[in-house]
Amino acid sequence: MRIALILPPARHVDLAEFCPLGVGIIAARLKALGHTVSILDSGAWGQVKFWRMLDDVEADVIGIGGTIVQLRAMVMAARIARKRNPNAWLFFAGRGVFSINEETLLQDADAVLMGEGEDAVSKLVENGLPFSDDVFPPGWTWKDKNGGVRSSGIAPLVDVTKQPFPAWDLYPLENYMNFAKSTRGYATAHIMASRGCVHHCTFCDRKMSEGGVRRRPVKHVTDEMTEMADRYSKHDLNEFYFFDPSFMSSREWSAQLYKELANLGKFNWGCLARVDDIEKNALLNAKGSGCAYMNFGVETGSDRILKEVAKGVTTDQIKEAFSLCHETGVKPGALLLIGLPQETPEDIDALKNLLKSIRPAFINISIVCPFPGTAMAKQFKDDILPVDAFGYCDYFPERTMFKNLKIDTTSAFNDIARFYKEEVNPKGYVNRITFLG
Repeated sequence: MRIALILPPARHVDLAEFCPLGVGIIAARLKALGHTVSILDSGAWGQVKFWRMLDDVEADVIGIGGTIVQLRAMVMAARIARKRNPNAWLFFAGRGVFSINEETLLQDADAVLMGEGEDAVSKLVENGLPFSDDVFPPGWTWKDKNGGVRSSGIAPLVDVTKQPFPAWDLYPLENYMNFAKSTRGYATAHIMASRGCVHHCTFCDRKMSEGGVRRRPVKHVTDEMTEMADRYSKHDLNEFYFFDPSFMSSREWSAQLYKELANLGKFNWGCLARVDDIEKNALLNAKGSGCAYMNFGVETGSDRILKEVAKGVTTDQIKEAFSLCHETGVKPGALLLIGLPQETPEDIDALKNLLKSIRPAFINISIVCPFPGTAMAKQFKDDILPVDAFGYCDYFPERTMFKNLKIDTTSAFNDIARFYKEEVNPKGYVNRITFLG
């Protein structure tokens, strides 16, 4: 079968530095079954070209995925793809589908995938077309022949140790790397060595595993890095970013990775990290294996707010982690959240004071969004604007969705960015995200 996997745009993203890895693994699984697979990612082409290219997609099966801020674009993409492929079997997937009633999505799709897709999609297409009501493996919601909505539950978590590398040949990787060069000055690639998180931050919209973190074998990770670097040597690719939410939580696994990367001696890398996973010897080993920077979820300068959002860390731990990074030569970045209902002007001042203390090399400021299903959305359900799931893209990440705040988010955003550049790190980078229209 011809299978097209499509990722439409979010309003605040045009071109992207990184390709969607999960989709690439699904594509690799489908290719191994003998199907002809294509990937159309808006982040590789930009929004204008994406919609033009979508008109030319021809497929027997069409999968369209994204987060809640892509839901509106997902439905638009489905309708366009239907016109071109009226007989195709079409499904929606991604974190966004958890945010809305499945019956709403089934107005434009034949089925909705709930959960991780590598096994669920592969097992489904093994049965071939047409799909009947009794062949759906776990993970699917669909309408039966009588129009009733049926479900086989949430897809089981996949075994990350048995997944292939993403189907890199289906991505226009030069597009991602050229964009990275234009913003960073060098090519970089995205990689995930694990899935899952054991923490419970109230604002997080990830559907994490109750079973904890699932890690790939270290050799499998470094082999993927080597293959990517060899494939794209003309771009001088030797930098990788680990987007794992719990990258350093296992010191034993991390130590093995640092040792393997040090033995290879040819890669620079960065990662997401938590301040409570940081200790000096591990940082020294990470630095010796090529680690150039780590980005930490600092969020706020208030211990009270850190506790209320269940971050599980303190400002003292933040200060200690950043101090160790500066001492060992690993550049630390700070990911910040503003616009919490309980946040006061004094909390913004506390954040500025914390930034002056920890001196991050980079900051990313986001306005907090109470995504459906999160603990924060449940806690403040009466304080959220009456916006349906399709409307989240009109707010995130630039505008608040809370009815009443004690701060003005736009002023706070600009104040923090100005303070950082003038008082903390004039050479530092502020990641500003704005709507494209």
